[in-house]
Amino acid sequence: MAGTVLGKMGTAEDVLKHVPSIVKKKDGYEVVGKGNTMNVYLAKEQHVLDVSISKSFLKDALTLEIKGNDLLYKCWDADLLYNQKMELLQVSKRGTRDLQLTLRYKFNTTRSKYKGTGAGNAELNRL
Repeated sequence: MAGTVLGKMGTAEDVLKHVPSIVKKKDGYEVVGKGNTMNVYLAKEQHVLDVSISKSFLKDALTLEIKGNDLLYKCWDADLLYNQKMELLQVSKRGTRDLQLTLRYKFNTTRSKYKGTGAGNAELNRL
């Protein structure tokens, strides 16, 4: 795509920054407002709240993470898709609200007790 209009706009991530209804997020509050985007009319706003917390135990060998997705349960799809020949209105509530509990354990996390004596230094100096 070098030399094209899309190529001049940058990466796909750069292009998506200019689309009003797409928000890049990592555990946060996302608001998608209603309005027109390309050939889609978003008829309802989306308010999505995702939260996560984690805690490490046993010198970081054990990690507990609790994550809640769409805690407000307001992730709606209310879209009017249109083109020259048809219009399609679709309204649905996504089942995205959930709670996740993750427990991770790292095996063999002890550090090596080998101190080394520099046995290879004589060989390195010889070369």
